[in-house]
Amino acid sequence: MKKGNNKGFSLIELIIVIAIMAVLLVILLPSYLRYVERSRVATDMTNARKIVSALQIYAIDPNVEEMPPTAHQRVTVFASDSPTLNPGTEWYGSRVDTYAVHALKAAGLIPQDMEDHGRFYPVFFCQSRSTWDSYTIEYWSDGQGGIAFEFDQEPAGDTFKNMMLGNKE
Repeated sequence: MKKGNNKGFSLIELIIVIAIMAVLLVILLPSYLRYVERSRVATDMTNARKIVSALQIYAIDPNVEEMPPTAHQRVTVFASDSPTLNPGTEWYGSRVDTYAVHALKAAGLIPQDMEDHGRFYPVFFCQSRSTWDSYTIEYWSDGQGGIAFEFDQEPAGDTFKNMMLGNKE
């Protein structure tokens, strides 16, 4: 019997190739997941910095007559499937002024037609799905025409606070 010209891979060669691919996947997957988490955290940080910048710019704008609040106020951002930083339909907390809403409207971070209705402190939903469930930015007048800030995250930790303060994490 004459052997024909067999083209292709043998079963052993295919198993070896699949095993090599599996080893590479096991080695590279953790790095990829860390990369994805860093990009999600970067999205959270970008949104938080936008909020802080909006509050700071609003505080020093000479055309704004509204003074920054002297008591601590909050802006909270939760993770969700929303494609952008959007105002939530729910508001939580005790009654506060609408300073943050006005500042964020002026910065274009929330719609201009969003009604205040004497609501509570603003809650936003962000697409980023980092390991943070939410983060809170507290702000108040620093007594010198500016704004002072405090930062917190859930689950509890200092990552967000350190990153917002410029500390390496």
